[in-house]
Amino acid sequence: MDPNRTSISLPVLAVKKIYLTPPSSSISDAFFKLCVVAACTKRDVLMNYKQTYFQHNTVLDEYVNTYYAQQGKVNFNSLNFIGNLLLCHVPNSFCDYISVYRQKLKANNIFESDLQNSELSNLQKNILGEKLTNLNKENAKLCGYIMYCFMVKCRHGEPLPNVDFLTDTTTKLTDGSQKNSFAPSISLYTD
Repeated sequence: MDPNRTSISLPVLAVKKIYLTPPSSSISDAFFKLCVVAACTKRDVLMNYKQTYFQHNTVLDEYVNTYYAQQGKVNFNSLNFIGNLLLCHVPNSFCDYISVYRQKLKANNIFESDLQNSELSNLQKNILGEKLTNLNKENAKLCGYIMYCFMVKCRHGEPLPNVDFLTDTTTKLTDGSQKNSFAPSISLYTD
C-alpha cells in the first residue's frame, strides 16, 4: 500500500457520510429501510417500495434528494451499499426482502458470502464481485456494526458517537474519553 495515500475505504466513507449528515429521527427508519431494500432488490423494486410506503414523506424525499441523489435521480449504489453494511447486523424481520436475499446469498451478508456459490444471478455476482474486490471484509463488517449503531441512535434522535476517520489504512475510533464515543480505542486496517 502507498504510504502517501490518504483515501478512505468505501465502507468508512458510507459511515462517515451518515455521521456528517444523519437522517432525523422522523425519517431514519424509512431511510435505512430504503437502504436495506436497495441491498436486497433492484432499482425498480426500490422505487416501487418507496412510492408505495413513503410517497407522501416530503422530509424523506428532501433528505434523499439532498444527500443521495445525482441530477434528481436516487443514487441506488449508495443506498445499496449502506443497506449491505446494515445487513451485517439487522434481523430478517427488519424488512420483508431480507430473508429471501440471505437465502440466495447463502450467507448473512455479502461480506460473508461466497458469491460464486450463491444463488444470485450472474449479473448480481459480477456487480457485487467488483464491489468486493478491493474491500477488507472485516473492516466492512465492523463499519456495518457502526452503521447499525448509528441507525439506532438516529431512530431515537440521539447524537452519534465521535468517530475519527483517518485514512484507508487506519480508522481510529476514539478512546472513550469523550462523551458519546466508542471505547476502547480500535484501529481498523483495510489492507
